[in-house]
Amino acid sequence: MRLDALKLLQYSGFDRRNELLLSLLDFKQPALLQQEAIRQLTQAGTSTTARQLIVIWSQLSPETRRVAGNFLLFKKQNHPLLLTALEDGSLPLGQLNLDLERRRTLLFWSGEKTGRRAAKLFTDTGVVTRVDALNKMKPSLQLTGKAEQGREVFLKVCALCHQMDGAGSNVGPDLTEIYRKSSETLLHDILDPNAAVDTEYLAFTVETGDDQIFTGIVLEESDTTLVLRMAGGMERSFNKKDIVTIHSDGLSLMPEELESGLGLQEMADLLAYLQVRR
Repeated sequence: MRLDALKLLQYSGFDRRNELLLSLLDFKQPALLQQEAIRQLTQAGTSTTARQLIVIWSQLSPETRRVAGNFLLFKKQNHPLLLTALEDGSLPLGQLNLDLERRRTLLFWSGEKTGRRAAKLFTDTGVVTRVDALNKMKPSLQLTGKAEQGREVFLKVCALCHQMDGAGSNVGPDLTEIYRKSSETLLHDILDPNAAVDTEYLAFTVETGDDQIFTGIVLEESDTTLVLRMAGGMERSFNKKDIVTIHSDGLSLMPEELESGLGLQEMADLLAYLQVRR
């Protein structure tokens, strides 16, 4: 009944329903209501709507973020606001998957001024947020890696969230097919996990009424429950009534500085192990 009523509201003036639609993007609202609300907002919304979505971005569910992100990126009028949010950190640079299908080029084509601002954030060939870390580890690409030792590095550094060769936890993507990537691409993915974040693997933080805090990816969501999968593969189910706040900074569950404590040879070994055809 609420969904039917919400659909009828689309025939009223947008200004009269804007605040209601924004309130329905609350994570505790039924998923179908969230989906209809974001549909109406992005269909009839203006630059003011874009600004409002950026303000509440950390509270949006993964699916709502995907639709809202497309609204910001695919409407030229929103590009100045989007770039400002990327520049000041209101939106994490990797949140909009700008590397996917070269989506970043939409900002380069949006006008000379917008293109110059975009060029300061990323190049036409890719998004990089940890330039210094990449430059520091690049010499590892010139070393000969040993896959046997690389497996030990994988078990120590990666297996908490990834699976390969029957080892590890099913939290992040399975890495069985990752050997198809070049060493350069793998190094970038390891050192700069937030350059492009699949919304499926965004880290969400849940605070419950008994002052406990949990962080993980959203595995399942219904109108009444939420299931998080945390590092190590442990899962936790929450009744939405018990959740005080839920938010995401738009970062991958895979942490930055994962390379801390690794030498150049260890990184070369890890890359060699990841590139073994399976």
